[in-house]
Amino acid sequence: MRHFLHRTWPGVGLLLALWGAGCRQSGTPATPPAGADARVSRAVPANEKITAPDEVSAGTSATRKPPADVAAALPPARRPGQYRAGTVGDVNLLRLFADRFGDLPRRDRALVYHLARAVLAGRDIVYDQLHRHGLRVRRLFEQIQLNNSDLSPELDGAVEQSLQLLWLNNGLYDLISGVKIRLPIDYQQLQAAALAASALGAEIGNGDEESLEETLSLLRGTIFDPRTEGVLAGARPALGQDLVGDSHLNLYSGVKMSELKKVQEHYQRNSRLVRVDGRLIEQVYRAGDRIRKIPRGRYFRQLRRVVRRLQEAMVVARRRERMAITALVEAFRSGDDSAYARACRILGEHREEVLFSLGFSDREIDPRRVKGLFAGFVAIGNPADSARVTALERDAGKLVAALPWRPEWRREGVADPTARSADLLVSVGRRGPAVARSALLCPPEMAGGGKVVVFGNVVRSWAQGYLRPLAEQLLEGTDWSECLVDTAFLHAVLRDVIAPRVGRENRRLRRRLASLATPLQRLRNEAAALWWLGRDLAREHGLPAPGHGEVATRLLLAWLVGEQALVRDEVLRQPSWLARRLLARYLVEEAGVVLEQQGERWLLRVKDARRYQQRLEALLRRLQGILYRADRRAAATLVSRYSSPARWKALDNLEKLLRQAGLKRLTAFVMPKLRPQFSPTRKVVDARVLNDETFERQMMRYRRY
Repeated sequence: MRHFLHRTWPGVGLLLALWGAGCRQSGTPATPPAGADARVSRAVPANEKITAPDEVSAGTSATRKPPADVAAALPPARRPGQYRAGTVGDVNLLRLFADRFGDLPRRDRALVYHLARAVLAGRDIVYDQLHRHGLRVRRLFEQIQLNNSDLSPELDGAVEQSLQLLWLNNGLYDLISGVKIRLPIDYQQLQAAALAASALGAEIGNGDEESLEETLSLLRGTIFDPRTEGVLAGARPALGQDLVGDSHLNLYSGVKMSELKKVQEHYQRNSRLVRVDGRLIEQVYRAGDRIRKIPRGRYFRQLRRVVRRLQEAMVVARRRERMAITALVEAFRSGDDSAYARACRILGEHREEVLFSLGFSDREIDPRRVKGLFAGFVAIGNPADSARVTALERDAGKLVAALPWRPEWRREGVADPTARSADLLVSVGRRGPAVARSALLCPPEMAGGGKVVVFGNVVRSWAQGYLRPLAEQLLEGTDWSECLVDTAFLHAVLRDVIAPRVGRENRRLRRRLASLATPLQRLRNEAAALWWLGRDLAREHGLPAPGHGEVATRLLLAWLVGEQALVRDEVLRQPSWLARRLLARYLVEEAGVVLEQQGERWLLRVKDARRYQQRLEALLRRLQGILYRADRRAAATLVSRYSSPARWKALDNLEKLLRQAGLKRLTAFVMPKLRPQFSPTRKVVDARVLNDETFERQMMRYRRY
């Protein structure tokens, strides 16, 4: 196949040279890891073939040695165990690597260090925005942890794990289900630990205004009572619930949804709306400026720290980076949304090695989709992976034409390539350490906001630390291990970069479907990515082996089904998780995906390849029709049918097997550590990256910011 492409499409030759290593050079070994079941080496049964019946199989291509410069750009081979960094409760911790950091110019390394500090300086804002007591609860456990010498080992361990869970979930609510997390400590234990820590100097109360006992009494219901604000605001509401008035998000106070229809907000994105003396007041998020007589606003202390770190970054930044940082400083000082839009436009056109984003950009959790939560990241570009993303974007027309949609459902033309791949170094936001495999550089409505960044090192760590042990339990054959990382990368690009831009949606979609719009959009994107990979439509983009669509499909089905086993009894409210439940249940219950017992294992199979393709095609048509027409009744029917927890026969046994293999329901990441190097005048002139920091050390180090 590769020789054919070189003869017929000369322009593809260079791209294929970049990816010529394919699956074999992705850092994944071709043989099963030590300890794997001996039956893994058997061939894949013929009845599991997923490729479409009318497709012609490609011939076997010869293995080519990648060019020296491309081989040097590939990440070093690592054992799967090197990606694992331990567990906390029901969370797997995986390690991120930034192998290209040392190749950056010294100036860029110093810039990354300053930008990382700026992003971390705003992380307390997220806790306070998610709940009015979120930051106080975290600081309570931090003070106890810092003054814990008089605690028993059991109580000390309970305090430490509680603090870790608060960090991993960015507050009191579970990232998957949206319900209040259950901490491994009760009120009496917390009270005893707080009293012991206070005797050693911990600052737990609020000085003369509030005693330790009053603080604990105030926070008792918030921490321990599941009936008190038990579900994260912004999730699907109960019947009769006021989305704003009954919300405990710290974006509103004393306000009802019905009152906001005619309110004109001057700072929609970056303000808190409260009722004061019967009037609605905007509490603007800004640091203020004494010289220009701009009054300080909410979060002024945190935003002043952010501004100081950004000003330090200006010293080593290049011209366009300095322009973007200047606009961000103005936005944080004044609260001016036009300054933030200017920064987004510059960042959207930015093609340098260092990628960064920070601001009040996350509006998904707000019931009105208006107020923004603080979010940000710093990453370094990965040219080899970016070339693969660009090539897929350029092939978007071919991918769109293959979708089983009516012509009017497809968008006319696809935008020029805008996405990039990068290695993540620091991330702050609602998801916290449980970062996604991609992120928007800026809000979609802002200039440059359509640009997506795919985090290549997050994809690699997720594939090796989570998808690999999952596949070892559910799949036969050795072919999947050769294409593990490439399948995960292609899926992330197809789902997060290509799929969101190919279908037409009704202009009144958000208004008519309300909270169902986002889950159905995510479901459409997941189904489209699965469709493209299953039909071998991305063969030349990193998976050159014949029949790779079958392998990729089996891997993704293992992920979808295995994930549902780990969250089998939970009501899922987060859009991405709900979308994957809808897809997994549909494929198992309608498309012939089954779990069959073989000895002590449960293996995932597809009974009838033709039926699978037909049912997936029918789902894609159904979804795009709903989004095109904004069909509220059809949307509600689909979601109500497949959104409840699955009741498959093998699910109980499968969960036990996956947990015995060390898999947890949530995956979070330990970021690389940046260590500065100073000049004789104590200026940061360089930085180096360390990959061996524990999560506990990183958690307490981040606290200083």
